Amino acid sequence: MRGVGRQTYRPNAPAQTPEDYYRINLFIPVLNHFIVSLTNRSNAHQWMACGVSILIPSIIEQKSFDDLKDSIRFYEAYLPSSNSIKEEFQLYKQKWINEAPDDRPNNAIDAYVRCNGSFFPNIKVLLQIYATLPVTIATGERSFSTLKLIKTYLRNIMSENRLNGLAMMYVHSMINTDIEQIMDKFSK
Repeated sequence: MRGVGRQTYRPNAPAQTPEDYYRINLFIPVLNHFIVSLTNRSNAHQWMACGVSILIPSIIEQKSFDDLKDSIRFYEAYLPSSNSIKEEFQLYKQKWINEAPDDRPNNAIDAYVRCNGSFFPNIKVLLQIYATLPVTIATGERSFSTLKLIKTYLRNIMSENRLNGLAMMYVHSMINTDIEQIMDKFSK
């Protein structure tokens, strides 16, 4: 076996055993890269948005205003009247406790739609932030991989409107469509 005096394209930390070599040169750098990636993906907005998740009516019954305080401080500049939010939270919570559990929204978008902005302006803004701030980047990555599948070399000359339509159809493939209705609309 031929030995190399200087390795330039891979790590070569000295080690006593093969186990030490792989731990120092492979395991620790991979683990470090993994930790840095997780840290980069979880910034302050994402953690504060997760704190706002207690405003979802299906889980608000077990929560208190103290669970929301950090998020309120973080997003205070966006709130219309942050000094009345505690009372607003109590009324909002009582409103949803009085509803049947099956009638309570279980996601941010439904909660935002059913939140009355006149009575709960601060809650409405917090729900809007929570609904629009992505917790992960998976949706964006999924849309780009979809775009790669749709926009092939042969379809490179299609218009932007058609490309957007195809991408939406591919991403939202779980929505049932009535082919007859589409054909009627297309023929008109």
